[in-house]
Amino acid sequence: MRFAIYYQGSNTELLTKMRDAGFNSVFLGIETPCKESLQETGKLQNLKTNMLEAIRKIQRYGIEVMAGFIIGFDNDADDIFDRQIDFIQKAGIPKAMIGLLNAIPGTDLYNRLKKEKRILNYTLSGSNTHQLETNFITKMNSYKLKLGYQKVLNTLYDSNLKNYFKRCSKLLDNVAQTPLFQRKIRFEEI
Repeated sequence: MRFAIYYQGSNTELLTKMRDAGFNSVFLGIETPCKESLQETGKLQNLKTNMLEAIRKIQRYGIEVMAGFIIGFDNDADDIFDRQIDFIQKAGIPKAMIGLLNAIPGTDLYNRLKKEKRILNYTLSGSNTHQLETNFITKMNSYKLKLGYQKVLNTLYDSNLKNYFKRCSKLLDNVAQTPLFQRKIRFEEI
């Protein structure tokens, strides 16, 4: 069973109920390990907890964390690509969805960028994982952003899947460490 939740990192009652109800995965919008970018976007709930510890806690309840990450924030420094890779690997998130930031009309981001005359084109699509460009002028050089984005994808999902399987192993280690609950992992989940 899959379900997207808002999670602050300390709700053991929610995790217990989810586990007992048969949830085995959740999707979290982690976005970035960069605190300045989280502040920029107003994603303050991600600043209220240590996200690595929160992910491990969820995993200890037998629940896999899938997560979304974004690159292209104004506060992204040149090291953001390595920071994203490092965070995802350390967290043991096999299914990491990484995308380039796009501004959707009607959002605060779009309105701010429009006032700053940085919008390049109008998009209604929220899909940010199937293109190698943003729809606005980024603070980071667009070529550097594109190369860095490709580096993240090529590293996380390298041709021999070495890094992917390291994340799977980390997840299995974290799931197996719990004295609270052990569930059998089905073949189709591997």
